[in-house]
Amino acid sequence: MELVTKVRPDCITLDLSMPGIEGQGVLEAIQECGIDVRKIVGSADVTKSTRESCTGFGADAFLNKPPREEELIETVARLVGERADAVS
Repeated sequence: MELVTKVRPDCITLDLSMPGIEGQGVLEAIQECGIDVRKIVGSADVTKSTRESCTGFGADAFLNKPPREEELIETVARLVGERADAVS
Protein backbone atom coordinates (compact mmCIF):
# COMPACT_ATOMS: atom_id res chain seq x y z
CA MET A 1 0.00 0.00 0.00
CA GLU A 2 2.85 2.34 0.77
CA LEU A 3 4.28 1.92 -2.74
CA VAL A 4 0.88 2.26 -4.40
CA THR A 5 0.33 5.51 -2.52
CA LYS A 6 3.78 6.92 -3.34
CA VAL A 7 4.34 5.67 -6.87
CA ARG A 8 0.75 5.68 -8.18
CA PRO A 9 1.38 2.96 -10.82
CA ASP A 10 -0.94 2.41 -13.77
CA CYS A 11 -1.46 -1.24 -12.86
CA ILE A 12 -0.68 -3.65 -10.02
CA THR A 13 -0.87 -7.40 -9.63
CA LEU A 14 -1.59 -9.04 -6.32
CA ASP A 15 -2.34 -12.42 -4.85
CA LEU A 16 -5.20 -13.07 -2.48
CA SER A 17 -2.81 -14.84 -0.10
CA MET A 18 -0.04 -12.46 0.90
CA PRO A 19 1.87 -12.07 4.15
CA GLY A 20 0.64 -9.33 6.44
CA ILE A 21 -2.47 -8.29 4.54
CA GLU A 22 -4.70 -10.36 2.31
CA GLY A 23 -5.26 -9.28 -1.28
CA GLN A 24 -8.87 -8.36 -0.58
CA GLY A 25 -7.61 -6.07 2.19
CA VAL A 26 -5.34 -4.33 -0.30
CA LEU A 27 -8.23 -3.94 -2.75
CA GLU A 28 -10.40 -2.49 0.00
CA ALA A 29 -7.66 -0.08 1.15
CA ILE A 30 -7.08 1.15 -2.41
CA GLN A 31 -10.82 1.66 -2.85
CA GLU A 32 -11.09 3.58 0.43
CA CYS A 33 -8.15 5.83 -0.52
CA GLY A 34 -9.64 6.55 -3.93
CA ILE A 35 -6.41 5.66 -5.73
CA ASP A 36 -6.88 5.26 -9.49
CA VAL A 37 -4.93 2.12 -10.35
CA ARG A 38 -5.88 -0.94 -12.38
CA LYS A 39 -5.83 -4.08 -10.23
CA ILE A 40 -5.19 -7.66 -11.36
CA VAL A 41 -5.79 -10.40 -8.80
CA GLY A 42 -4.22 -13.82 -9.11
CA SER A 43 -5.43 -16.77 -7.09
CA ALA A 44 -5.68 -20.52 -7.09
CA ASP A 45 -9.15 -20.06 -5.56
CA VAL A 46 -11.28 -19.85 -8.68
CA THR A 47 -14.72 -20.01 -7.10
CA LYS A 48 -17.39 -17.65 -8.36
CA SER A 49 -17.83 -16.14 -4.87
CA THR A 50 -14.11 -15.28 -4.67
CA ARG A 51 -14.19 -13.61 -8.10
CA GLU A 52 -17.31 -11.66 -7.17
CA SER A 53 -15.78 -10.58 -3.87
CA CYS A 54 -12.66 -9.31 -5.65
CA THR A 55 -14.75 -7.48 -8.24
CA GLY A 56 -16.80 -5.94 -5.45
CA PHE A 57 -13.61 -4.55 -3.94
CA GLY A 58 -12.51 -3.07 -7.27
CA ALA A 59 -10.46 -5.74 -9.02
CA ASP A 60 -10.32 -5.05 -12.74
CA ALA A 61 -9.24 -8.58 -13.70
CA PHE A 62 -8.93 -11.99 -12.07
CA LEU A 63 -6.43 -14.58 -13.30
CA ASN A 64 -6.16 -18.21 -12.26
CA LYS A 65 -2.79 -19.13 -10.77
CA PRO A 66 -0.42 -19.74 -12.21
CA PRO A 67 -1.33 -17.35 -15.01
CA ARG A 68 -0.08 -18.04 -18.50
CA GLU A 69 2.50 -15.46 -19.54
CA GLU A 70 0.55 -14.35 -22.60
CA GLU A 71 -2.66 -14.04 -20.55
CA LEU A 72 -0.93 -11.75 -18.03
CA ILE A 73 0.67 -9.62 -20.76
CA GLU A 74 -2.64 -9.27 -22.62
CA THR A 75 -4.50 -8.36 -19.43
CA VAL A 76 -2.00 -5.69 -18.42
CA ALA A 77 -1.96 -4.26 -21.95
CA ARG A 78 -5.76 -4.14 -22.06
CA LEU A 79 -6.10 -2.48 -18.65
CA VAL A 80 -3.33 0.05 -19.21
CA GLY A 81 -4.75 0.75 -22.68
CA GLU A 82 -8.19 1.37 -21.17
CA ARG A 83 -6.61 3.82 -18.74
CA ALA A 84 -4.80 5.62 -21.58
CA ASP A 85 -8.05 5.82 -23.58
CA ALA A 86 -9.83 7.37 -20.58
CA VAL A 87 -7.14 10.07 -20.23
CA SER A 88 -7.05 11.07 -23.90
